[in-house]
Amino acid sequence: MNQRTGDNFNSPVLLLCWDLTNREAQPEPDVDGAAPWHPPSSEDWVWTAGYIANRSELLNQLAGHEAIDDRQIVYHLYCRQGIRATTSIAGTLAWVLWDSQRRELILTRDRIGNHNFYFATLNGKLWVTNRLETLLELEIFPRTPNPRSVVAHITGHAPLVGETFYDTIRELAPGSWMRIQGHKPETGRYWQIEAQPVLKLASDEDYARALWELLFRLAAECAPAGQAYITLSGGIDSTSLAAAIRHAAPNTSLSAFCWSAPELPEADESSDSAEVCRFLDIPSEEIRADLLWPLSRPDGIHTPATMPFYAYYSELIDETFKRLQGRSSNILLTGMSGDHLFGGNVFAYPDLLLSGRWAELTRQMRYHLPRSATGLSLFQIIRRMILTPIREAYLPGWRAGAALPAPWLRPPFTELFPTEIGRPPDRRWMLPGRVGRLRMLSHPSLPRQVEAMNQLAARRGVEFRHPLLDHRLIEFALSLPTDQTFRASQRKIILRNAMRGLLPDKVLDRWTKIYPTAILHRGLREREQAKVWPLMSHMRAAEMGFVDERKLRGAYQDYLDGKTEDTLFWHTLTLEDWLRRWF
Repeated sequence: MNQRTGDNFNSPVLLLCWDLTNREAQPEPDVDGAAPWHPPSSEDWVWTAGYIANRSELLNQLAGHEAIDDRQIVYHLYCRQGIRATTSIAGTLAWVLWDSQRRELILTRDRIGNHNFYFATLNGKLWVTNRLETLLELEIFPRTPNPRSVVAHITGHAPLVGETFYDTIRELAPGSWMRIQGHKPETGRYWQIEAQPVLKLASDEDYARALWELLFRLAAECAPAGQAYITLSGGIDSTSLAAAIRHAAPNTSLSAFCWSAPELPEADESSDSAEVCRFLDIPSEEIRADLLWPLSRPDGIHTPATMPFYAYYSELIDETFKRLQGRSSNILLTGMSGDHLFGGNVFAYPDLLLSGRWAELTRQMRYHLPRSATGLSLFQIIRRMILTPIREAYLPGWRAGAALPAPWLRPPFTELFPTEIGRPPDRRWMLPGRVGRLRMLSHPSLPRQVEAMNQLAARRGVEFRHPLLDHRLIEFALSLPTDQTFRASQRKIILRNAMRGLLPDKVLDRWTKIYPTAILHRGLREREQAKVWPLMSHMRAAEMGFVDERKLRGAYQDYLDGKTEDTLFWHTLTLEDWLRRWF
């Protein structure tokens, strides 16, 4: 057994080594945590991480088979369907199966990327693990940063699919499988985010009912019997999930963690979240977000070995995870990705224009203008919400608004900027709003955020669940006409309609969104300059040729002087901490 390091890492850890030069190779799993399951009188074995959401459905399919846990379900499905078993399983389950008869090893990653598999080849051997630190602890792979991933991070993006921040280590893409037989590893995709046929229903009520039925089904599947917790804001995403669980999962005792910011009223949602808790009869616990600003930890930024990602609000999120330690349940639910599904800057106006619904477009814009929360003029609305989305959808080479290399990124690394990131998929037969939704949901940053948050949770022994990231809900969102998610400047129309009567009208009818940026500025601009400036001096990133220190310091000074609200420099700060800490 290899020595494990890390803080209270309670999730199961798997390490496999496959000799690619030996056709008779048989993997010996080295595990820490849940051991593989062996069928009776067989050399086969199954290892899993995560959970099966549609467990009851699969047990009905497997009638006659004794299947107590997820590993047995996977095994019996595989015996019936082979690799196609991947398409039958919903939820966050990643699994590994050794088929002794075919002498092949199969690994599958869940569709969204909640659980990962990392692999590297050295001296004819393929090493595979679900925890990147495990490969690093072997001390046989060179610790060389992947320059493509570093450049993507500096410019505010995630690495390309399949790549990590280490040059010699790769990852299995979400929704993918790897099959190893003899000396030939083979990979394939069993699911990916793709355009869906347009869902055409008769009325808003019909669309709302369709979402209501799906959301309640997913809530019942993801909520455990007994105690569970949820992070609850005053917005419509987490509150809708809480309402769905309360109605669809009567055996779940739900409690909420609510973030408050009484010293920063512009970032404080506590009154709305408290009203939702009273409405749903959910006990709640307050966490003071205004006291957990960025860099408020004594040691400031603290990146893991796996990646330089460190969220603006990592201190707040980590405090939430710490609150669960020692409690009867370690399951924490979140409304993450509601904006990706039904919100964000995906506008219906271009679709109304191009589909000839000009009277409706005029009506909505007249309603929008006097109620614009950002005070946009008619010209600005036309340019930002009509012309720009049309250009992005139908002129793939036109990249206005897409992120360009940070000014402090030095050549020749500017040439490594991944231009394909943020580029709209080639779906010129789709209306611009639907292209925008597809682009949001297929962006590689989403699974990276999930991965980073799950790793932070696991170090505190917390199982972090994101029910809104279920693939069935993603496919449903991609099938919607855009006027179900945006209408007369109001977003998430279908979700508001579906939750009518299940949440307070105050939450459903609110036009504005509360952002926690004041907490961000409290840390970076007001309280923690003494921790920021040292990260911009004698930089490892500058020694390695990635950044120009002078330009980076200039960007931070402009931010301090109020000349800009841009905090892109944050990603370079977290990179610098990562390089100093792990290289």
